[in-house]
Amino acid sequence: METDPNEFLAHNPLRTLVAFPQEYIDEAMAMAFQSFQAGRYEDTVTLCKGLIAIDNSYWWTYSLYAGALIRLGQIREALVQINLGLSHEPGQPKLMAMKREILTAAAALGVRMQRAAEAKQASATQPSDNGKEVA
Repeated sequence: METDPNEFLAHNPLRTLVAFPQEYIDEAMAMAFQSFQAGRYEDTVTLCKGLIAIDNSYWWTYSLYAGALIRLGQIREALVQINLGLSHEPGQPKLMAMKREILTAAAALGVRMQRAAEAKQASATQPSDNGKEVA
């Protein structure tokens, strides 16, 4: 049977397979945060992917990764990363706040879209000034 590399890494982060000095990991985390602060979100995503490959159990990396994805407009993927972080640290306050914010914004957007569709439909069936319905 062939092993799926993603499944393997989910259960065996690189940190358990290769000795990474903690100062290298700390430096990569600092670089990821600095990239985020500088608005280099693609760089942040790349660094976070590497950090997660090294240690997939630290909530902070998922938080930063999701924040960069949100800035890049990748809301669904951001929510996936938040949920992955929560799977490792259930109830983590920062991740929970981010999740609430995304779900609240999505719900509000859905309501606005529904209202806009209803208004468009209502205006399409309103009589015009000359007594004929607008098509």
